[in-house]
Amino acid sequence: MILSNIIFCFVEGFPEKQRRWVMMVARFFIGVGAGTIGVMRAYAATASSLKDRARAITFIQASYVIGMTFGPGIQVAFTPIGYPGLTSGPFHVDMYTSPAWFASIISFLSVLFIFIFLEESYAGIDKHADEEDSYTAMPTFDTISVAVCVLTQFTLMFIITNLETIGSLYAKMMWGWTNAQAVEYTGILQAVNGLVGVLVYALFAVKLGDYISQARERIFTIFGLALGVLYHVVTFPYPWGKDLHFELRNVTVHGKNETEELGCNPDKYRWCHYTKDVNFWIYASMYGVVLAACFPIVNISMNTLFSKILGARRQGTMQGIMLMAGSFARTVGPILVSWIFQEWGPEPIWGIEIFTLSVTAIFWIIFYRRMTPLNSNPKLNPYEYFHYAKGVLY
Repeated sequence: MILSNIIFCFVEGFPEKQRRWVMMVARFFIGVGAGTIGVMRAYAATASSLKDRARAITFIQASYVIGMTFGPGIQVAFTPIGYPGLTSGPFHVDMYTSPAWFASIISFLSVLFIFIFLEESYAGIDKHADEEDSYTAMPTFDTISVAVCVLTQFTLMFIITNLETIGSLYAKMMWGWTNAQAVEYTGILQAVNGLVGVLVYALFAVKLGDYISQARERIFTIFGLALGVLYHVVTFPYPWGKDLHFELRNVTVHGKNETEELGCNPDKYRWCHYTKDVNFWIYASMYGVVLAACFPIVNISMNTLFSKILGARRQGTMQGIMLMAGSFARTVGPILVSWIFQEWGPEPIWGIEIFTLSVTAIFWIIFYRRMTPLNSNPKLNPYEYFHYAKGVLY
């Protein structure tokens, strides 16, 4: 993260034709650095007991979400620096590079805190699981249960990424906002969404985490997925709504008069002829409350159960696979959704997301009895056996 931010800050020191490639290198290292999320989730799962697992994962996930929510707002504080700001050869401190310098300082302090304060302790690991002693042999985890959790992670990130991708454009076309209004109002919606999400995480950290840890993770996960379905069903552009509005209006941008399109232009998008609008206040309430609660409920419940399904073993690899599923959704989702939105509008997108959420919830219902914590040291009766890393224990 530090390296990528520093590269970004020195982009202007390279010839203009090379800057795009330097920027890609910086973004590559940002992506590699984001892998620390998987490491932290794996540590939270293995450094906590089953009783405290939900609260431990809540702190990791909540801190990540709070950073994602308030991080973009921090950039506003550096706007008064302006551009070009302070320059000395290739060294630039301006409104664009200041957030990256700030992020580098925060990352450096995080490294110091790790060395000074972090004492690695693995309370959730059976240290004798890999020994030859048959009495401590640990069974392999249930592959189907793990696959359902990975699918849920993909679904969750697929939904969130898709809504982020089309958010501003969808708002402009649906409610006839100007570019400035779209930025302002969608920013307010996202802020409310983030605030409600933080409040839900706080509930998990204070009391709700202990409550769901008492074998209630499955119920809460299904409930959270149902909230996602509810959001899409209520905000679907049904055919009995009003026709989408379109007009050309003269607006002033940076002191210049320009003509801006307001609403859905049927000459650019043929679906504007038949797609109906969605009431803004219904959409805002569902987005700011229902969808905002959906993400943290599923995230905490599912990840808590996922760590229990894996058992008291090191979980770095499987947590990495879980993170990879979310990253794959964030890669595929924007490309697919952008194309569908341009060609057919929001209706098929909402349909795909309702289908994806419903299928995921159905898998949780079908395999409900299998989605249970792993018994790390089961007591075997005569002729019973189980598979573990080094073979079969009879």
